[in-house]
Amino acid sequence: MKKTSPTDLRTVALDRLFFLSVAVSLALPNLIYSGVFFFQTLHLMKWTVTLVPIALACLVAGTVLAWRGPERSNVRVDLFGWIWFALLIYVTVQPMWAPINSVPTFYREWFFFVSLWGLYVLCLDWFKEDWLRPLLWLASLNGAINVVFAELQVANKVDVFGPLSLILPTPGNYIGNTGQQNMFGLWLAMTALGSVFIYLRHGLKGTKGAGAFFAATNLLILPVTLWGLWNSTSRSAILSLVVGIFTMGLMIVVGRDRARLKRLGICVALLIVVLGASIEMNQGRSGALISKTMDMVQNAGTVGGRIGIWKTSWAMVLEEPIRGFGLGQYKLNYLQAQKAAFEKYPDLEWQYTNWAHNEYLQWLCETGVLGFTILMAMLLWWTWVFLSYIVRHRGKPFPDGVLWGGSFLFLILFNALWTRPFHRIENAVWISLAFALTNRHIMAHLVGRPSFLSNPRGYRALGVIMASISLWGFVYLWQGIDGDVSLRMATSSRTAPVQRALMEKASRALMVKDLAERQLAYHYIAYGEAAKDPEALAEGLNRLLNVFKSEPSAEDLRKLLDWAGRLKKQDILKYLVTYLKPGTYRIEQGQ
Repeated sequence: MKKTSPTDLRTVALDRLFFLSVAVSLALPNLIYSGVFFFQTLHLMKWTVTLVPIALACLVAGTVLAWRGPERSNVRVDLFGWIWFALLIYVTVQPMWAPINSVPTFYREWFFFVSLWGLYVLCLDWFKEDWLRPLLWLASLNGAINVVFAELQVANKVDVFGPLSLILPTPGNYIGNTGQQNMFGLWLAMTALGSVFIYLRHGLKGTKGAGAFFAATNLLILPVTLWGLWNSTSRSAILSLVVGIFTMGLMIVVGRDRARLKRLGICVALLIVVLGASIEMNQGRSGALISKTMDMVQNAGTVGGRIGIWKTSWAMVLEEPIRGFGLGQYKLNYLQAQKAAFEKYPDLEWQYTNWAHNEYLQWLCETGVLGFTILMAMLLWWTWVFLSYIVRHRGKPFPDGVLWGGSFLFLILFNALWTRPFHRIENAVWISLAFALTNRHIMAHLVGRPSFLSNPRGYRALGVIMASISLWGFVYLWQGIDGDVSLRMATSSRTAPVQRALMEKASRALMVKDLAERQLAYHYIAYGEAAKDPEALAEGLNRLLNVFKSEPSAEDLRKLLDWAGRLKKQDILKYLVTYLKPGTYRIEQGQ
């Protein structure tokens, strides 16, 4: 019997730890919500569950890379990864010339972006394609459970688990624990595509052991996922799944894989059957989907209600076309940009949103022409390489990584035209895995990299950077969690001095500094109103006005307009009404 060496044992252990990290980061977060113990009741624990495993893996990989070099650590960066790294450097130095409104918002987005790149580099060589099927199965199980959660939400039975409180308490909203309808639909589209791939891989015949388990249970999960997708009424998600399945079908046809083409036909038939069942058994939600679809056709010019947002976004682009506004700053400049949009489009409806509902347009707003050009050049080059690989590979079945990864990426890139898949980290991490699995095949023929991209000293320096950022990220996250909990304790306290002390403590944590400053402003206003203390009220209004000037939002605008009118502060009123639609307001003398 051949003995297993200590080195082999360490390799197996590291492989298993890495798979566990990836499985937690990718397959678990959409079941998580922060709950009543945190101020941010939805996102904070999703960020933690998603990013901590990635940070741990990057810390280990970075340390080993800095110590042993690229060859012995089995860490490399391909040409696509280096272009991505250049884009990362650009957005890092952009605040040197871009008008950043909110530093905390910038850092939250920056850590998300860095994490995606780190996961891509690790998956490029460390992720084994045999792991793909169980990982996709876990994600599909997550999606099916979310469908159950969504059904309980619309039935107003979110307390079914009692004190465990596992379901986001949003009765009447069909969103599961994803927090938003389009993101719920996107998650189900992603997991449905994974379930289709699992069935295509082997079908049911001839499978044994773990393969038989995954295949059989997957066919039970897929109809549940499709049911939830139809009932989410998310047009963008449904169309994205169609794009993903079409891409997968194209590769199967080009590869002349008749067995998988037949299985794909069965999956498409199942999709249609579940749609029919949804229309028959749930006429309320299916009627809403049909109505929204008809509206999209009959009022195509509104682009599903997005045209006003896109016009305002374009006005934002024209305001800073070269410099951009910086990562995460879109929502903080929306109301300002809407002023210019009203001048060009007088019939535009007043609204406020955090997102452009088009990731490419939002990227143009935030990073300017140069950042947008780098991103689009990278994506267009990748598309050309991918399509060239398909042509070269015709007549042969495609590897699993390409078949799923390429289909998944086209699903996401299409969805990005309508929603915000890049801005939900629990969904975006899948993009890193898909790029890694696809690129290891389609870019294998690209040789002759410049020497400076493969310099061992450069790689060791990169390892130091990866490990350092990971450590910094842990400190940043820990302080943020502590600050968020302090804010939650403040809202639960009935003593004004205690509330104030907890909020001031939270304001020292970079991650939640902006949230804490806003809560402090509202605290002073509430205290001044309740205690009839004009100084406290004035302090709160001044603080809220300062917050609004750097981070304008609709809620703060309404609050400030109300108090400025009540206190007859005409100078403040004249400033605030500039954010409203011209002709919809009048300032009377004496106010």
